[in-house]
Amino acid sequence: MRLHKINNKIYHILVKSQHDLVLTFLRFQEYYESPKFKGKIFTLDQFRKWYINSSNKSKKTNNLYYKDWDSFNIPSHVLKLFYKGKFDPLNEKEKELLDLLKNVKEKKFCILGTYKKGNKKDLKHEIAHGLFYTNSRYKRKVIKILKKLDKQVQNKIINLLLKIEGYSKKVL
Repeated sequence: MRLHKINNKIYHILVKSQHDLVLTFLRFQEYYESPKFKGKIFTLDQFRKWYINSSNKSKKTNNLYYKDWDSFNIPSHVLKLFYKGKFDPLNEKEKELLDLLKNVKEKKFCILGTYKKGNKKDLKHEIAHGLFYTNSRYKRKVIKILKKLDKQVQNKIINLLLKIEGYSKKVL
């Protein structure tokens, strides 16, 4: 696991494999955005059971989540309860991520995660999320563009994100 500084407020974690990436980010990400677990403390087993049972995929396996996600982004405030020990026991990858970020001085920053053989476009996509979270000028410009979209198009995008991608309404 390696830490790369994109800028003063965006950090990129690069790991070896997609499986390692998911082991590292799953609980941080789902605590932040999950339609079921947003804002809740949960174990990996609780999440796995829910994900398998709620998946829209026709093939349900224990490793489904590990194949569904190629990259991640989380805001720094998500880390607080993990540092406080509320999610104990942490797996080794979660501990490693927290250790890599413990000396970041910024109060508000974004953490991106990708893996070595992943799609290079994924990092660009996650950087856009990082900029939206950390750069108010960028955020205003994006919102201005989105507001120009037809309301029907906006609703289709929102429904797609909620149903297919598994985001919480609060995240949108």
